[in-house]
Amino acid sequence: MSDVFPTAFLASCLALAILLTICCAVVFFVMSRTNKKQQKKFVAVQQTLQVGQKVTIIGGIYGEIAAIRKDTCDIKVKSGAVLEVDRSMVQAQRTDAHAKHA
Repeated sequence: MSDVFPTAFLASCLALAILLTICCAVVFFVMSRTNKKQQKKFVAVQQTLQVGQKVTIIGGIYGEIAAIRKDTCDIKVKSGAVLEVDRSMVQAQRTDAHAKHA
C-alpha cells in the first residue's frame, strides 16, 4: 500500500507538468503571432510615409509630415510648430475621419 501513493503522486505531478508546458506553449504562440502582426503594420507605415501625410506619433501627438530624412522626420503640429522626431516614432497614418476632428 505504501508503494501506490508515491506512484500516483508522481503520475499526477507529471500530468500537471505536461499541462503547464502545453499552456505555456499556447500562450507563447499567440503572443508571437500578435507581435508579428504589429511588426508588419509598423513596417508598412514606415514604408509609406510621405510629405503632407497626416500622422499620429507615439505619445498621441497629431500632425502632418513636413519633411522626411533617413532617420528622422519633421512633423508640423496644429500650433504651427515643427517637431523633429525619429521616424520610428510615427505610429499610424490618420484617415480623413480622424483628421477632421483634430
